[in-house]
Amino acid sequence: MPFKTWIVPHNLIVLPNKVEERDKEKMGLKLNITTTSLMLLLASAVEVSCDTIFDVTKYGAKADENINISQALLKAWGDACSSPVSSTVMIPDGTYALGQITI
Repeated sequence: MPFKTWIVPHNLIVLPNKVEERDKEKMGLKLNITTTSLMLLLASAVEVSCDTIFDVTKYGAKADENINISQALLKAWGDACSSPVSSTVMIPDGTYALGQITI
């Protein structure tokens, strides 16, 4: 198979411009810094949102003036204290009976 020869005038050959290459490198660097910063921001937001809520009603507490929630509160408190992440003990709205607690 014979080869075809192409004759291209020298003024049609486009050579990369050094300034354009440096601009592309700077743009890539800026994009990398921006991407890294955004990823770190999202990672910290995820870590903050990993709070654990310990609801005393899950431990047997009921919004009833006649039922003592002391044991349920102590269990929820103990689990919250032993949790490796930030924790909250939640007592939902209602009227509860609570006896003396020693922590």
